[in-house]
Amino acid sequence: MEHRQMVFLVLASYGRLEDIRIVYSIQPALDQCKKFFDRHKKISMAATIGGKNIKDTSTAAGHVKNSRVRYTAAICDADAAKIHRVPVVLSPVADKEENFTTFYVYEKRGPGESQGSVAQG
Repeated sequence: MEHRQMVFLVLASYGRLEDIRIVYSIQPALDQCKKFFDRHKKISMAATIGGKNIKDTSTAAGHVKNSRVRYTAAICDADAAKIHRVPVVLSPVADKEENFTTFYVYEKRGPGESQGSVAQG
């Protein structure tokens, strides 16, 4: 079964836009915001925290919340910003407003039957 979820990407930070120097998120979300980074050359992208890949945009928002550093921000879903109580500085931030994440749901079968895997796109 396929499920499509709309994703509304925002820039969340405790600083003002002019304070921000580094933005954390997953690589696909950063890639969806190329026009933003083209307009704000002083802001760099980070898809890792402590040498580990960021697993989802909520993790990026949580990192910004925990660090509370005005020069950091997260590109995350609007719901993640709300859950982590990180103020939205700019909305929307993606190149295209209609962004979707597709989830595929597979069921586990008995021995000898094929199994699917979970994919995200």
